[in-house]
Amino acid sequence: MAKKDFEGKNKNSKTYDKDWVFHGGAWVTKRQRKSAISEKKQGAAYRNSIDAGNTTPPVPPVSPFKTAPILTTPVTTTPPPGSFPPPPVPGAKTFPGGAAASNTPQVPTWWINQAIQNPTDPNQQFANVANALLPTLAPEDQRTLASYLATNFKEVYGKYANTNFGTAPTEMTDSLRKQYLSPQRAQFALSLLEKMKTASGSQNMGAGYDFLKNAVSLINQFTGTGGAMGREHYGQFTAAVSSLVGQAGKDISAYGNLAQLFNLPKFTAGPLVSNTPNAKLFS
Repeated sequence: MAKKDFEGKNKNSKTYDKDWVFHGGAWVTKRQRKSAISEKKQGAAYRNSIDAGNTTPPVPPVSPFKTAPILTTPVTTTPPPGSFPPPPVPGAKTFPGGAAASNTPQVPTWWINQAIQNPTDPNQQFANVANALLPTLAPEDQRTLASYLATNFKEVYGKYANTNFGTAPTEMTDSLRKQYLSPQRAQFALSLLEKMKTASGSQNMGAGYDFLKNAVSLINQFTGTGGAMGREHYGQFTAAVSSLVGQAGKDISAYGNLAQLFNLPKFTAGPLVSNTPNAKLFS
């Protein structure tokens, strides 16, 4: 006997899609019926375990419309070739395996050494990249980016909301300029990005990740002998950064912002390099 559809008409293979079945008093797809049966069984098992006094009941079924808990894994790091002498940071610690020396790459103790495993969307991918780059940024930019992560990814980076980031520099010095315009800093950042990628378990981090790696590597193209960047080269460098960021499409515009934060850091103490004419960038 043919079943009735919603309008009371006979339902058969010619009048209704084959993918639909009658279940629980309504027409549903076969996938919906399968999901409903599975959830009913899981719900029954959960209730039975509670009734039996089980102290470790199974996790209730997760609705397909909710996200699964975010799993994290540590980002392991090793010092890159060369040196990256950062300014004194209250409570700073060296990377695991690094020698306790003044020129050893350092990360602040407040840095959350975590990466979202198997990111399921572009926002989670961006959060991983942003957090990996965080230790290499200027203090003021660190605060801004950490606040974004704490607000939008509380499960992993929520502690940034109550973090003491230390004191920002009060004046521009030659050592500060050399630090932020050194190829060692770029190597340090690239190392963090690669370690983060490994920790996240992602084979493909997306076009934004590749774009940012190219942007971070720009410093290497404008440093002369001894790893120093002259004033003329600095002007060319800033122009190259602006050009590259301008090429970032809408889909990876956020990575363009990260590229600017890394290459053109801003300090409340003043510009990293002033416009005052000088034959040398550093005194």
